Amino acid sequence: MRRQLTIHGLVLSLAIAVNGVRAGSFETMAWYEIESRGLSGLGQRVFEQGKGQWIHARSDHFICHAGSIARIDEVLARAEYAYGRMSELLGLPDLQGRGHVFVIESREEWDRVMREAGAREEGIAVHVGRDMFVLRGAGEASVSILDVPHEMVHYRLHNAPHFRLPLWLEEGLALRFGWRVAKMYREKEGYQLTHEQPALGAEELISMRELLEAERYPGTQAEMRAFYRESSELVHAVWDNLTPDQFRAWIQATGSKGLNWAEALKTMFAFEDKDITAMLQRVEGRAVQSITE
Repeated sequence: MRRQLTIHGLVLSLAIAVNGVRAGSFETMAWYEIESRGLSGLGQRVFEQGKGQWIHARSDHFICHAGSIARIDEVLARAEYAYGRMSELLGLPDLQGRGHVFVIESREEWDRVMREAGAREEGIAVHVGRDMFVLRGAGEASVSILDVPHEMVHYRLHNAPHFRLPLWLEEGLALRFGWRVAKMYREKEGYQLTHEQPALGAEELISMRELLEAERYPGTQAEMRAFYRESSELVHAVWDNLTPDQFRAWIQATGSKGLNWAEALKTMFAFEDKDITAMLQRVEGRAVQSITE
């Protein structure tokens, strides 16, 4: 029987580690075994502050620092799964060496991390270079289904050499593919994940020009909601008009070659102006609807 779970459902850690080593998943290590020279300034500070208290473990692509084996098991499993799926979906090459994942359980320390990272205070995951920080504490388990997959999109894109996407496209990918990978992860555990997206009012929409030309996030919560929703819907519209291979090629052309997103669609796949207009109209039409996926 398939179990139903919304994005606000309880996150369960079902695996068990024995004697600090778990084949095929992660291996614990002492703090003095860790090569810390590649850490960001923030990562170095957090590492030094917690190295005497945390358990450290490595997997294929990450070294995780957390307060318990259970946290490591949960977070590393999600991180490795998201890393692999994002590589496939986005067509990005493997990164050399391991990144770091810090699991922060103190709200005071988390607020400090977010300030030092220059991130929005409501976030529950952030990365700086090859260092990822995730919040786990009282009240955070109910939303942590999406945090690692979402942040992994930003992590993979920002660490791809000579690669840059417009803000709306990067955030749309993080929202759309973060959700997609979270859903895939839970389905393999026997859960069916659903995502409820409330409708925006027509007066809340930001114009397509504002969306496409944005170089920084909007200033108000209402504008942020519209920006997120419309970015996600536009990525969804492009995805629905391409095969997975074509979508990866389009991302590569837009990110590494600097092509305008619409011009890339026209040049590579014979889209016409009317096709681009139809996708933009679809975005505005879906954004004012309440949608459950």
